[in-house]
Formats: sequence, structure tokens, C-alpha cells
Amino acid sequence: HGSQTFFFLKMKPTSLLGENIIKVVLAKTVIDFLAENNGDPQRAADAGISLLHKKVRGTGGVIVIGKSGKVGCAFSTPHFARAYLTSEMPEPFVGV
Repeated sequence: HGSQTFFFLKMKPTSLLGENIIKVVLAKTVIDFLAENNGDPQRAADAGISLLHKKVRGTGGVIVIGKSGKVGCAFSTPHFARAYLTSEMPEPFVGV
């Protein structure tokens, strides 16, 4: 679809977070949502995290960069560390 999708996950040794992300095929699912939402990365990110919770009661986070360079970020884990920079930004966004 001409977009890049990245997802990050804070894992603990005893956590099943990664398994839940795999169960819903989160990266591909978010790309599908990106196509369904006219390339809107925020809507795709929100839909992916919502599905993760609804299907498997999972938590995680995604950063989605659409074809246009717009960025979307959604997460359901506390303290989700995230950072990104686009060519239109004077400084990177960093959040925890």
C-alpha cells in the first residue's frame, strides 16, 4: 500500500503481550485499516489497538506512518515509549 508501519512492544519475561499481537496479526491488520480509512494513520492505529483489545484483551502500541508522511500513534500500555520524526517536523516527537 506504499506505507510503512512500525510497532513497538514493551515486554516482560512473563508477558503474553507479544502472543496477543501475533494472534491478531497486528502489523498487517493496521495496514489493512490504513487502506480502509483513506490512508489516515491515526484512524488505522486506533482501529488496530481497539481490535487488539476486543479480540484478545491484549495491550500494545503502534506507530503508523502513512504514504503522505502523516503519523498516527495509538497504545493501550502504560508508559508506551514512542518517538518519531518526519521531514516536516523541526524536532522529533518523544513521549513516554
